[in-house]
Amino acid sequence: MESKLNIAKLWKSYNNTVLPVDAPEVQRQECQLAFYAGCHATLCLLVAVTEKTTEQQGSNFIAGLIEEINQFSKKRAG
Repeated sequence: MESKLNIAKLWKSYNNTVLPVDAPEVQRQECQLAFYAGCHATLCLLVAVTEKTTEQQGSNFIAGLIEEINQFSKKRAG
């Protein structure tokens, strides 16, 4: 099964909507590195949790991650 959504597509969307058009190449490279590192860290968390918990615990863990991201976004928005 081929996924219509992948990390490269998410990065492209982020790059096109968040970074300024005139951002230096080094800024794009550093942001891409951080973006992929964040994806990797999240994937590692999900794999570790799903291997050691029940479905309900895993679901609660994911809900907690979503809440953490939402709280971070609210703080950033001011």
